[in-house]
Amino acid sequence: MREGRLACVVLRDGEGVPRPWARLSEVWSLRDRLADRILLPDLAEELGARYHELYQTVRRLGVELDQHPTSRQFEVPLEAAEILRAEHERIRQLHRRSMKLAAAARRLKLAVSTVGVLVKRGELDIDPESDGSDARFVTRASVERYWALRGGVRSGKAVPAAVPLAEVIRFTGCSRTELTDLVRSGVLKEIPGRRLCELTAESLRVWMLESA
Repeated sequence: MREGRLACVVLRDGEGVPRPWARLSEVWSLRDRLADRILLPDLAEELGARYHELYQTVRRLGVELDQHPTSRQFEVPLEAAEILRAEHERIRQLHRRSMKLAAAARRLKLAVSTVGVLVKRGELDIDPESDGSDARFVTRASVERYWALRGGVRSGKAVPAAVPLAEVIRFTGCSRTELTDLVRSGVLKEIPGRRLCELTAESLRVWMLESA
């Protein structure tokens, strides 16, 4: 009523106190109009996203939004809200299955330029999709595969390349029990003295080649 979006008149009640009144039909009409829109901050909260990130998505996708005349908050029609929800989910799934080249470089303890070379050689799989940054992504599966097969160097000292058991379970699909049995039988080898169970990349490489 204060914003003027709901027409009303001021009448005195039985005790002489002035009160605003609105026609019931006007209330229902406003309710129906508001039901077709959601404020951008509320949508950001619903998605668990930062407002600024969601606003950048709006601009990137060219979604047209109206601003509330007094609060100046962006109002999102239902159709536009569905578009933003779908894009948010697409990016979430992208980050779930892939990572940026810089993140892959940190994981593999390599320079970003070296990771770029691995992509060109086909040793790392490029993801065809990207997020709003237009950065290149490589699949997590290919990064873990490369790490397991090639290993790395830590702290400037060559050490046996190790792969955490949890990661082996994830990229092979084998259970912890199955992998433990392979360790006991000598097919796979553990890194000695590690707090968390880790397997040598070399034993993994041999086992995967023999199993192929």
